Amino acid sequence: MDTGIEILICSRNQVASLERTLQSVGQLTVPAGTELNVLVVDNGTTDDTAELLARFAQVLPLTVIREERPGLSVARNSGVAALTG
Repeated sequence: MDTGIEILICSRNQVASLERTLQSVGQLTVPAGTELNVLVVDNGTTDDTAELLARFAQVLPLTVIREERPGLSVARNSGVAALTG
């Protein structure tokens, strides 16, 4: 039976921190038979977050949700609603 791990990350104008986080996620060792999905909620960013996410989408199983309404609780709620596990 396959299992899955979902990681939810919320970000707003913290591109350097997000990059370090995604680099760390990319170094994880995922057990055989386990599927990894990284869900990032882009909470109305105005920095280079979109470009960073496009770059990481090429090397990580990444899903991006754009949430225009600011606020961590709004971003978390949008992310949780999109989780599949």
